[in-house]
Amino acid sequence: MSLPIIGTIAGVFNNLTGVVSELVEDKDKRNEILARIRESENKLAVTIVSTTTTPKADAFVKISYAFIPFFRPIGSAAMTVFAAYAYLSGIVLPTELQVIFGSAFPGWMYSRHVDKKNGK
Repeated sequence: MSLPIIGTIAGVFNNLTGVVSELVEDKDKRNEILARIRESENKLAVTIVSTTTTPKADAFVKISYAFIPFFRPIGSAAMTVFAAYAYLSGIVLPTELQVIFGSAFPGWMYSRHVDKKNGK
């Protein structure tokens, strides 16, 4: 299975590995840091691949994006504002919700940019 996010994450970790390789002079310390980076990358990849949603969440997303076009920017902005509010208020959200809510509006803006670029 090829997930675009995995490639993006691999690129970030490759850049981090390159920076560590250039900046850390002690060979043992560098190898220790690089091993921790690879371990973190593997844990993140496993978490992303094993993440699932509930059928109700999938249905809500499909309905809101398919049947109510004006809800996309409003709903996306509301989710991002809620994520910021929760963070600033100290409300603990599961990591998955933080990522989904926090990236909802930027994700909509990017999809809108791509649509305009492609003439849709």
